[in-house]
Amino acid sequence: MRTLWVMGLNACVLMLALTWASLTQAASVGVQVRPEIQSELREIDYTVGDVAQQTITINLPLGFRLDQSTLPKVGSRSVIDIRSVRAIYEDLRDTTRYKIVIDWQVFMALREIRAVPLLDLDFQFLREGKVLPVHIRAAEVIISPLLPTKMDKLHLIPQPDIEPVTIAIKPYIEVFLAGFSGFLLAALYIAWHLGWIDIKMDTALPFRQAWLAIRKSRKHADKSADARHSLILLSRAFDEYAQAVVSPENLATLFARYPGLKTHESDIRQFYADAQRVFFAGDKPAHSLEQIESLARELSRQQAA
Repeated sequence: MRTLWVMGLNACVLMLALTWASLTQAASVGVQVRPEIQSELREIDYTVGDVAQQTITINLPLGFRLDQSTLPKVGSRSVIDIRSVRAIYEDLRDTTRYKIVIDWQVFMALREIRAVPLLDLDFQFLREGKVLPVHIRAAEVIISPLLPTKMDKLHLIPQPDIEPVTIAIKPYIEVFLAGFSGFLLAALYIAWHLGWIDIKMDTALPFRQAWLAIRKSRKHADKSADARHSLILLSRAFDEYAQAVVSPENLATLFARYPGLKTHESDIRQFYADAQRVFFAGDKPAHSLEQIESLARELSRQQAA
């Protein structure tokens, strides 16, 4: 009786030892960890020759490495083939991130629009004798035929050519001509205002004629003679403008008759005082050629306005 009890105890101990060994071995082979998996793939708008790129991102516990033999093999299938497979990884603080890129290429033209499943993917990751399996369900892509899926009479009848749309360019031409004309007139006015060109109407503007003549006299070497000649030209312009001989004695009458000249009254009185000394006393002009030209130019612009 005692012998049977001892034999039964030994059998129980043996069973417990075997159970513990099997559990220890299973723990060393398989790891119960659920990795984070993300698969990105455009599912529509494919036809023969197109490439569908599937990007799979897997976050694992730190240190796991992919078993390269579990990657899908490049090869031919019925409709869509695996063109290339690439796998890269990086170790972060507490995880290892794998990025697997698979290029699927459509090699067969279908007669109708159809959803074609890809392959189920089963990867294995290893770390210190431990195995972590990862299963990814097959994705699907929608493949379209090259030709329309339905050919009826409406699609078989050639359609007439579409005539080009007639564009009315007359308004654009008118706007262009108006703008160009305005630009040309503005350029001519600026050139005339600056004295670059002469026109026939300048004969009715004595101050302008005097200003242009004084400006041309700069080429002489004797500046004193130029200033004296400029005094004569501007004095004659005053006489022609007033239609009478202007002198220092009748300047008040001139300003009363032409109120616009009052803005330059001080300069005009100084000009005539200098002209009196030059013409009757024989003195040299107190005004420089530039001062006389500046006065003639201001009077010319006031008269033109």
